[in-house]
Amino acid sequence: MNRFKKFDTMNGDFQLRKNTLSNYLIWVKGIMITLFFLFINNMSFGQLNEYLQEAAEHNPGLQAQFNRYYADLQKVPQVGALPDPKASLSYAILPTETRVGERVMGIELSQSFPWFGTLAAKKDAASQQAEVSYQEFLKVKNELFYEVKSAYYQLYVTQKSINTTRRYLDILKRDEKVSLSRIEGGEGSMVDVLQVQMEAKERQAQLEMLLDIQQTQSARFNTLLNHSVNEKVEVQDSLVSAELVWDDQVLMDSILLKNPELNALYQRNTALNSQKVIAQKEGQPSFGVGVSYGLVTPRTDMDVPQNGQDILMPMATLSIPIYRKKYKAKISEVDYMQQSLQQEIEQKKNSLEAQLVQAINQYKDADRKRLLYAELLVQSRQASNIITQAYAGGEGSYEKVLDIEQQVLRYELALDKAGADLQIAIALLEKLWAKNIDTDHANK
Repeated sequence: MNRFKKFDTMNGDFQLRKNTLSNYLIWVKGIMITLFFLFINNMSFGQLNEYLQEAAEHNPGLQAQFNRYYADLQKVPQVGALPDPKASLSYAILPTETRVGERVMGIELSQSFPWFGTLAAKKDAASQQAEVSYQEFLKVKNELFYEVKSAYYQLYVTQKSINTTRRYLDILKRDEKVSLSRIEGGEGSMVDVLQVQMEAKERQAQLEMLLDIQQTQSARFNTLLNHSVNEKVEVQDSLVSAELVWDDQVLMDSILLKNPELNALYQRNTALNSQKVIAQKEGQPSFGVGVSYGLVTPRTDMDVPQNGQDILMPMATLSIPIYRKKYKAKISEVDYMQQSLQQEIEQKKNSLEAQLVQAINQYKDADRKRLLYAELLVQSRQASNIITQAYAGGEGSYEKVLDIEQQVLRYELALDKAGADLQIAIALLEKLWAKNIDTDHANK
């Protein structure tokens, strides 16, 4: 996890759109939105946060994406290095005669250099590509966290449904005893007992189905954490009610600034700019320098000035890119890629806007249902108490008791699901907004 924490701090290392007033204002508005995320108690998310940390540490997909990013970082020093120097050694099988003797061996050393600024442009392009990988890592992390939260809240609903169904079965056992007591008193009917028993069998079958669903959901949840599929998942007993207050446009502006998928596209566009610079500079001459040393044996047939003097020659080379079509084609390739990327950016903005509308509407719908079912549950329980007491006192039919108890059960299950749907909608907003999970649920 230490490596993930280390690179989580690198959001500021690569500035996508530097020092603009509009981005600063959006950032300030984003801070204001954070202040509007009002949660009653952060402690209720403790267990979930632990699972999120485990997912960040152990999920193979996230680790793979991080290692891709780290691998791209290693390309920066590679592309920024000069070509390796060249050395050559020659030995004359048939020595070459010179005025001062025979040249029998030669040694050459040379170093080539690209056009000025080429290596810097390549380093920039590699750094920008590494930032693309980092933004993709953040995207995978956000998607993983959303999947973990969504799976966790689905497990919560299933566990609550199991608990509620078990309580309902206990109520049916009580009803059966009451029905038998009424029969003994000569007031009841065996039909009431049979209704209770049929309802109990149906709910018992439903309970077994829920237990199977829970096992499947637990296995899926554990795979996200890279745990054994049979490992027990601890789910909290209740969810904290959350109140969100936002301005749609401000929230959208903040998402457009922080969303890693969009930032990856922006950074890829910046990398393409560097690729264009590289193509332009590769179309410029390159040059090299070197030295040549020749070993000369002295002449024995006569005495001449500088007899046996070794040869030392400085060298310079110039490579002129005469064939220009490939360099022009490279620049045109980058231009077309940037046009394609701009369209991709526009498409991603539209997609994010649609996803934001979806997340907000999901939140509103879940919140409405939560308030509605909470109110209906109170009323149905009051009605259930009245009808049950009347039935126990010998008034009314069990059919009314069963109807109201089933209604209470439906409202309890619906309320639990609405609460989980509310949290899943918030998780979707967090995914789009790419906010840090440790601060999103903090009391402000």
